Amino acid sequence: NNYLVFQRHYRYLTVRHNKLDVTVNNIHHDIFLINLKEHQKFFVKTCLDNFYITDQNSIENIDIDNLIKQLMN
Repeated sequence: NNYLVFQRHYRYLTVRHNKLDVTVNNIHHDIFLINLKEHQKFFVKTCLDNFYITDQNSIENIDIDNLIKQLMN
């Protein structure tokens, strides 16, 4: 039955997601960056490069509000 397969898969994903301990802000952050797709690709890549160069020990999300302001200029 397709529903049973779906249900098993859904439960598996739910357990995996809970183990990741992901916040809603992290999800919003990722959705924003994914949806940028090709828009300002070079600029976003440069921001990401600069972000990852600064500190690999404690990775925090890029400030999306600041990125939006920069993209508008």
